[in-house]
Amino acid sequence: MVAENIGNVTLANLPLTYSVSGGSASTSTGTATILSLPKDSATLLTLGSFTPLSAGTYTVTVTSPDTSTTVIVSPKTFTVGPFVEGMLTAVPLRLSTVLPLVQAHAHLTRANTIVVAEDPLLPLIRAHVQKAIDFEALTVTDGSQTQCFKCHVQTQAIVSFEIAARFSGVNVSANAEQVALAPILSSRDGSGVIPADGVYPSDGKTRFAAWAISYLNDAAAVATYLPPLTEQVLRAQQPDGSWTCNGGCSNQVSASGDEAETMLAVDELSRAYAQNGAPRLLAAITGGTRWLLAYDYTLRNASSCELAARVSIGLSKAVPYLDADTAALARARIASITQFLRSFQNAD
Repeated sequence: MVAENIGNVTLANLPLTYSVSGGSASTSTGTATILSLPKDSATLLTLGSFTPLSAGTYTVTVTSPDTSTTVIVSPKTFTVGPFVEGMLTAVPLRLSTVLPLVQAHAHLTRANTIVVAEDPLLPLIRAHVQKAIDFEALTVTDGSQTQCFKCHVQTQAIVSFEIAARFSGVNVSANAEQVALAPILSSRDGSGVIPADGVYPSDGKTRFAAWAISYLNDAAAVATYLPPLTEQVLRAQQPDGSWTCNGGCSNQVSASGDEAETMLAVDELSRAYAQNGAPRLLAAITGGTRWLLAYDYTLRNASSCELAARVSIGLSKAVPYLDADTAALARARIASITQFLRSFQNAD
């Protein structure tokens, strides 16, 4: 088995024992010891092996005598189907010395089950994603959130819904997404962009709207609503390649700063470029990437490191469309920022 330490301290001299129940099997128990496994590290551990002796449902349980250790993937249940049965026939029964050919036919009536290993963290991640999506669905359908377009509410929910919908086993409310989309569409003016409202300027609101709509899994809707929004995003790019918040920024807690504005713009333009391949979109993406690469993330600290994370996310969105040299620089910077962010991780 692959053992990964996702806890907060190094595991040392930790014995693990497996047992098998549910059917007859050879060697239905075994033990191995993790001598030393640092936090966030993994190791291959051989507990033993067993052979099911009959068809049925088997449960493998891994336990530790250390009560402070939690094994999150145990127990694991799988089904062993009937073992293979079949008949092999060959014709003809006698062969000619002139043309010694033989036909063989194998007829399998039953075959044993093939068990496909699943990432042990997948069920845990799926459950937490579902919980978060359900929370967002409740938020965007609440009456207090449906009266007007709130760029940091509906747009982030739509992107979350669309990404989560790709995750097998996660259920996303189609109604919640439509409720979140309605204020965006109804806020557009005759040119297809989101006008200023006295607090928030058109640029910022339109950028958020474009970002959300670019994620929609509805080609017709994207083709209808995204082009004028994308044009506004292009017009708002600064000479240094970045995008900036030009009003109402203090209210955008989850997306404040040029780091977030540039991240959103590069993400949206990358998705638009994937659809139409327009050279001017790639030029804007490349300009934004150069600003992100020039950003000095080392000036951030524990209370502002999320700004560096936004730079890394923006770079990751651009990488698939960049020229080879720029893409290599972007990947290297993403790796550096990742290590930088991990240095701020708390012990828990």
